[in-house]
Amino acid sequence: MQTNLTELYRKYRPKNFKGIVGQPEAVKVMSGWIANGNTPHAVLLTGPSGTGKSTNARILAKKLGCQPPRDLVEINAADFTGIDTVREIRRQAAYPSLTGGNRCWILDEIQAASQPSQQGLLKLLEEAPPYAYFFLCTTNPEKLLTTIKTRCSEIKLNPVSVEDLVLLSQSILAKEGVEDIGDEVLEKLADASDGSPRKCLVKLQQLIELPDDASRFKMLSKDVQFEATIKDLCEVFTKTQRKSWKEVAKIVKSLNETQEPETIRRAVMGWLSSALIGGWARGVDNNMLAEILSYWEMNFYDSGKAGVVLAAFRSWTFNK
Repeated sequence: MQTNLTELYRKYRPKNFKGIVGQPEAVKVMSGWIANGNTPHAVLLTGPSGTGKSTNARILAKKLGCQPPRDLVEINAADFTGIDTVREIRRQAAYPSLTGGNRCWILDEIQAASQPSQQGLLKLLEEAPPYAYFFLCTTNPEKLLTTIKTRCSEIKLNPVSVEDLVLLSQSILAKEGVEDIGDEVLEKLADASDGSPRKCLVKLQQLIELPDDASRFKMLSKDVQFEATIKDLCEVFTKTQRKSWKEVAKIVKSLNETQEPETIRRAVMGWLSSALIGGWARGVDNNMLAEILSYWEMNFYDSGKAGVVLAAFRSWTFNK
């Protein structure tokens, strides 16, 4: 099926809190802030990739009357590591809006900012002007200075349930007039989306372009193969099966060529966590599982594919 769809996740990005999927507690808190006129001047939005941190920050900014480019500034912290950008933010924040309203700064991937940069934000977060609001977004709050976190009100976004992702997909397909994708395909799609609406919609767009459900199941089956590969890898880590590092390295290389580092990390953590609570590896020592699991707990945002290789080598070496 050929369609004119481009970037579904952008086209259907929520414009208000009613459009946010699967985050009732977070929406309740933020809606209360707006309704009562007591939105904190420093907000930290945390959660897995694709769950809506930046989207919620934009909605908050909109509710506060901030519009780009003058009164709403978005900065990806991965693009700066020095103090100069923070100094520029501080300089800008010293001046109120020309319209007399609020001003907002969204700092995405703030965990990538250097310690000097984070330290440079401290005074601004603690003593923000009455018209200035700062929304910090991160997948990895552990990498932030404690003093940053204590100055912010935190909003935690959780992975979205399979049920909610199916409903989201059905709603979008109805809006797009697509009627030939079965519910079983949508359930499999939702299950493969790791709780991320963005990932779900990216995959949904790919499915729409396929001619029938058989083709769609075939594409999604690649995710099943990925899960099987992760299971094999984790069985090596836990000595359920034996492989040389050369064999393991070949598997890791293949995964790195086809998957994002964070997808690999979350999948490995899922299997190891399941083993730790007795889900699939009976007889495996829990202390060993916890130690191996710790090699995968840190976000691979900075280290990327090299981080996957290092974590895999440490996991394999632990049980050599």
